[in-house]
Amino acid sequence: MDRHGTLCGFARRLGRWRRLVRDTHATATIEFAILGSTFILLVCMTLELGMVLFTQSVMDNAHRQQWRL
Repeated sequence: MDRHGTLCGFARRLGRWRRLVRDTHATATIEFAILGSTFILLVCMTLELGMVLFTQSVMDNAHRQQWRL
């Protein structure tokens, strides 16, 4: 087809897509964005669970001490 035809535009876009797929410069950044956010979420969940369990323990001990008096 000619320069303005759809086949040339598609081939050009396909060539750009292949070049982007083969490019590995940002691979580490993307992997860190996926895995880093999951790791940070797990750390925050662990800290939150620790705070909840600590608060529950303190409240149980306070209640137990109140009835002991």
